[in-house]
Amino acid sequence: MNLKQDLSAAAMKRHAEGGFYRETYRRDGAVSHIFYLLPAGERAAWHKVRGDELWLFHRGGPLTLTLGGTGETPAETAAVTLSEENLSCLVPANTWQTAFAPAGDAVVSCVMSPAFEWDEWTLYKEDGSL
Repeated sequence: MNLKQDLSAAAMKRHAEGGFYRETYRRDGAVSHIFYLLPAGERAAWHKVRGDELWLFHRGGPLTLTLGGTGETPAETAAVTLSEENLSCLVPANTWQTAFAPAGDAVVSCVMSPAFEWDEWTLYKEDGSL
């Protein structure tokens, strides 16, 4: 997989949590969809969103999602690896999550309901602040 070609062809933008994304669908605040590319060795920052988020594996290396509960700060509770053998994972609303691509660029998509809104997204910063 050639990351530079993929980013150019898909017109992806850098995501604030890490990786690259492109929104491809949004319906009246009810649902949204993005394609998300996380380069090999990169880790997305801990974050949480207001709605349920369905992650779907498409191609490339595996992507490990680590869930961190629903408390004030993330605390690792479970991990799920998306790959050709495990194509999807549902992250419940308001659950801390982070992603890591250990062995190759990972291309996934995320379907969120209700639709993703930047002002209802929380990023956990490395210094422990929100």
